[in-house]
Amino acid sequence: MITLCSVIPTNYEEYAKTMLSSVVNSTKNITDVLLAQPIVGEKNTDIIEEWEESGIKFKKFHAPTNASEHGHSLGLHACIDRVKTELIMFCDPDVFLHKGVDTLYLQLMEKYNLHYVGCSHHSAVANAYSYFPYVMNSLVRKKDLPDENFLKGHLKFRNGCIMVEQLPAEDNGEPADGKYLISSPVPGYWHKLPNIKPNVFFDTSINLCLYAIENNWRWLSFQTPDAHTYTTKYFRGSFKITDKIPSQKLIYHDVRVSPERLHDEYKKSLEEEE
Repeated sequence: MITLCSVIPTNYEEYAKTMLSSVVNSTKNITDVLLAQPIVGEKNTDIIEEWEESGIKFKKFHAPTNASEHGHSLGLHACIDRVKTELIMFCDPDVFLHKGVDTLYLQLMEKYNLHYVGCSHHSAVANAYSYFPYVMNSLVRKKDLPDENFLKGHLKFRNGCIMVEQLPAEDNGEPADGKYLISSPVPGYWHKLPNIKPNVFFDTSINLCLYAIENNWRWLSFQTPDAHTYTTKYFRGSFKITDKIPSQKLIYHDVRVSPERLHDEYKKSLEEEE
């Protein structure tokens, strides 16, 4: 039913072990997992490894990228191109899933007729798309994602998470048609994003937020008070929610602290959920 898509740079493989363990132990609706390994200048897109565990099919493959700062977004695009299920869960490698998060997302999608649901960026107030769900962990239907015509002729490769004050005066850069997840604001469009201030930055998937705005997406996201733990306690959406969402843990995001800490927190969570 759901394909989980994640980008695993070589220095994140230890994190990914914990994330994948949580997929096996804590989800019921994920049937496929695609793991992209971005390599600058790599031309080979062959599968590196594939296996099956608890009925879930895993595939790891090379994902060519033109620059290290675009490895995350281009890796996700390489995953999207391979997805055959209706639903896609984006997930960073330094995350683990609590039990039932996939089921809850599905229930919320149906109940509120959502296009997109997940967790916001841990630094949402400093990000140009504010509390819009971040690809660190979120669920979307593949058919709802933009096609190759979105921002065609305007989207260009630029240098990573630039801030408003660093925006280029001209529409420069190499063409990036169809790669709407790259962290590259588009002159003439970026001002439509919800949180434009001099010191905000443009992270991966900012133009997905732009697409959501232009197409009146219904979305719901959950926030974290400590940059790590996400529950259903804090949430925002593109519409007003008046009823109460059941209390539930969602994910833990290590935010690049250490793979050992992620594993320790995961072990602790399993003990608490027994």
